[in-house]
Parts: sequence; structure tokens; C-alpha cells
Amino acid sequence: LAEGVGNLLLGEKEIDDEVLAELETALLLTDVGIDTTREIMDKLALRVRRKELNDTVALHRALAGLLK
Repeated sequence: LAEGVGNLLLGEKEIDDEVLAELETALLLTDVGIDTTREIMDKLALRVRRKELNDTVALHRALAGLLK
């Protein structure tokens, strides 16, 4: 999980729909499960909409926090 998602979120770039879609796909491919993936993505998307997460570095940190 860490390698695939880490490569996806490598570098500091703006979060857009493509980044979120790729993250969702990566989570599904690592067998996190559909329900868990949806829950994680809903929480992250809400934080992006609230402007709490501005770039992929912040997104990666937030994801790591959710997976603990």
C-alpha cells in the first residue's frame, strides 16, 4: 500500500479530481475494501473541499493518519 500510494502522491502538487481518482484506485487495488476505501475517500474529499488539504504532501499525511 505504502509504495503504490507513496509514488502516486510523490512531490508537492495540487489536489485535483484526477489525483483523488488515482488514490481511490490505488486503495482498491491494495485490497483495502470498497467500504473502507469509500469512507477514506469521503473523509479526504471533505477536507479538500474545506481547503484543509492543499497539496499531495498534506493529502499523504492525512491518509497516513486515517490508516493508523
